[in-house]
Amino acid sequence: MSEYYTPHPFKEKRICEVCGKSYIAKSWIAKICSDECRLIKRPPKTRFYKQRQCANCQKVFQPKNSHHVYCSRQCAIDFRKKGLNVCAKKNKEYFLEKFYFICHNCKEQFPPSALDVHHIIPLYQGGTDTEDNITILCRKCHFEQHCQW
Repeated sequence: MSEYYTPHPFKEKRICEVCGKSYIAKSWIAKICSDECRLIKRPPKTRFYKQRQCANCQKVFQPKNSHHVYCSRQCAIDFRKKGLNVCAKKNKEYFLEKFYFICHNCKEQFPPSALDVHHIIPLYQGGTDTEDNITILCRKCHFEQHCQW
């Protein structure tokens, strides 16, 4: 070895800032020995949402996201069965005929394939599948309506 040779600084032993154990650094900026210590020093960012009541069974639960309305998948299925179940093809045709195939926003007439059933008050905000909460929108207006959230 030459007298000018010096080992790379990231191959040296260091002491972890979190647990105090010695370790061999994997990079020149490493200050923590393991993933466990990294999670202790900088925990992952998580959003916590306020507890809510299930829209179906009224049980209080911790939602996982802002759209989470039901405490379980079964409650979501049961709640949908109570309403009109707008997604059913028969009911979609009923609403299309009721609104004369006209978009509620732009007031233009469209073929049935270009129209969508839209909940005025979204289900995740407590809206229902009843007739007074449903309207018909063309694809363009429906997309624009959902971009407003």
